[in-house]
Amino acid sequence: MNVDVFSWFDDVQAAMEADGSLLKPWAKILPQQLHNLFNEKVHGDQQRWLDALENLPAIDNITTDLTQDRIELSSDSISEET
Repeated sequence: MNVDVFSWFDDVQAAMEADGSLLKPWAKILPQQLHNLFNEKVHGDQQRWLDALENLPAIDNITTDLTQDRIELSSDSISEET
């Protein structure tokens, strides 16, 4: 199975690759790790998860914060209807 579900990850990847990011070394190998995970190891619910991911609403102007011990994504355009 060849699945490209990582277009939503571009902003996170860019933040990881930014100068001074402690995640910069991982950013170099993460795309291949994700590709291997989603394309070589098929498990029972993978297609259901991929379908759910594909059906998430499009959200504009997402900001990322990688300065904490967690990844935080936010957008002013998120509402309860989204």
